[in-house]
Amino acid sequence: MTRAWQIYYNAAFGAFGALSAWMALGLINTRSWNVHLSNLFVGAGIGLLIGGSLGGVEGLMVRRSLLRALLGAAGGALVGMVSGMVGLWLGGLIFLLIQGGLIARVFGWLLFGSFLGAGLGVVGWNAKRSLYGVIGGAAGGLIGGLFYEIFTHLFLKWSEQAQMVLGAAGLSLIGVTLGMMIPLSVSFISALRAERGLVVYLNGPRRGTEVEVVERILIGSSDACEVYVPDRRVEKRQAEISLGEQGFNVQNVGSVQPFWVDQQLIVPGRQIPLHNGATLQMGEAALRFQSYE
Repeated sequence: MTRAWQIYYNAAFGAFGALSAWMALGLINTRSWNVHLSNLFVGAGIGLLIGGSLGGVEGLMVRRSLLRALLGAAGGALVGMVSGMVGLWLGGLIFLLIQGGLIARVFGWLLFGSFLGAGLGVVGWNAKRSLYGVIGGAAGGLIGGLFYEIFTHLFLKWSEQAQMVLGAAGLSLIGVTLGMMIPLSVSFISALRAERGLVVYLNGPRRGTEVEVVERILIGSSDACEVYVPDRRVEKRQAEISLGEQGFNVQNVGSVQPFWVDQQLIVPGRQIPLHNGATLQMGEAALRFQSYE
């Protein structure tokens, strides 16, 4: 699966999470609630379902591991819930302080996206992804939130049923933009800063799947590794690709098994530079490394 398809699935899962939030929250009438409590509750619900949907994408579509998908969804749901609560609460507070306005409402969605982008990076234990995710999340929240607010306020005189449809469409658009912009920002900024690489599966059932390298990734037979190679001849943590001062390197972090890089044997503990187009052979799996330096 190429990066383009992964971004597509992120957008689709983001829309699914947003639509699920619209359906779930529509069952609860919060109009009589205190405005701050309402913002906290609605933000938590939207964040939980969008964050959970986005958190499970990598495990399900890239690593193809149900366990990793569930763990990612749980982590994404947690950070999404916190992101939604903080973002929409702050947006509502600003809305009251400046006595309303489109800018204040959109700013709440921008904050929501920023926290969500940062949180999803934290779930993946990658500080750089978290930092870049803030930018992508802010952009996604800004774009999606702007359209959402326009959709729901431009046609206030329409029927309640029409408003419901417009609300669903607008919220789904927020999910789509967040799903797209967070991974796009990570890819674009890391490539611009020459901090990005790509590992491509060359054979087997995952042939063609691309895994992005931002600073460092692990390769192994454990589905906790970013590059998952389910082969008994590959150790759970077999190799680490990391960015050094002179470019990317690969190290055998296993304890027993060697592997090959362009026919060069890499024994446990050994580290060598990785050039663009290098082929890694582990068990029956062949992987190609591409650098964007």
